[in-house]
Amino acid sequence: MSDALGDHVWGGKIPIRLKFFIIAGVTWAIWRSRNKMAIEKLFPKNPLDVIRSGVAYVQKWRPLLGASVQANIAILGEKMKMWFQNHSPSNGSILDIVEL
Repeated sequence: MSDALGDHVWGGKIPIRLKFFIIAGVTWAIWRSRNKMAIEKLFPKNPLDVIRSGVAYVQKWRPLLGASVQANIAILGEKMKMWFQNHSPSNGSILDIVEL
């Protein structure tokens, strides 16, 4: 069975420690975004801004890792940067969200 994160973005398997590192960065970005929405009433203009923020945290924390892992994160960051540049948002309607 293939790993979606590893095969789709990375082009191969991502070591589990690197996955946890990436998840920590994205989770931290979601947490900060949630706090800004709840406390400051600041909402992101685009959901991808939260993901970009998570990628920025991972890149900022990269010096905490070993040299080989830093290189792997740099490669992954470039791939994600290209994905963000080529991504076009869907214009389809969202049917599972209901305003109360």
